[in-house]
Formats: sequence, structure tokens, C-alpha cells
Amino acid sequence: MKKVLLIEDDATLLKVLEIIFKQQGFDIAMAKDGKEGIAMAEQQKYDLIVTDLMMPYANGLEVVDRVKRNFETKDTPIIVLTAVTTQASELESVKMGVAAYLRKPVIPKELIALALKLTSK
Repeated sequence: MKKVLLIEDDATLLKVLEIIFKQQGFDIAMAKDGKEGIAMAEQQKYDLIVTDLMMPYANGLEVVDRVKRNFETKDTPIIVLTAVTTQASELESVKMGVAAYLRKPVIPKELIALALKLTSK
């Protein structure tokens, strides 16, 4: 079973994402902010990380930076889910090595198709 770490500060969206991923057979871990997400990513290996950008304590770009700079986690694919729609934010995320940048509101079928593709490697 593929392990996915969901990092999202909106409790309702986090629950919805959990349900969507569990319905597809993913093993889910959840973090309510970037700081907690970074700690979890450094403690356990995940097949995929899905993170929001705008969060307290550590934003999504900080999460991406820490994951990609860590030898143990640098190859973990990351999907950014965000309401931030600036081209600069998307470009920065891509430069940092994210696998995908999806805008909210997310389309569940699109997210799951992408997750399945990224975790099948």
C-alpha cells in the first residue's frame, strides 16, 4: 500500500483529501501545518507528499525545500495544492522540484490520477 503524507491547515479539506485517498487504497498520514509535515516527512518514508502552500509555522515552499534538501527524502514526489495562483509561485515550486502544482478547488479525479501516476514508479 502506497503511503501519502497530506499537509493542509484547513481541517475540512484535510478530511476530504483523506477520504479521497483512502477510497483509492492509499495509506494516509496527515499534518495540520508545515512544521508538523516537515517533522513527519523526516521521520518516515512516504511515496508521495501533498502539501498546501499557505500554512502557519512553515509554508509549503519551506516543506518542499526541506524535503528536497534531505538525502533520505529528496526523491519523494510532491504535489502542491494551493489557492495561490501567481505564476511566480508556480515557477518557484517547479524550480524547487515539485512534481505538480494544482490550484484549489482541486478536482479529485485529477489529483488521484496524478497520485497514482507518481506512486507507480
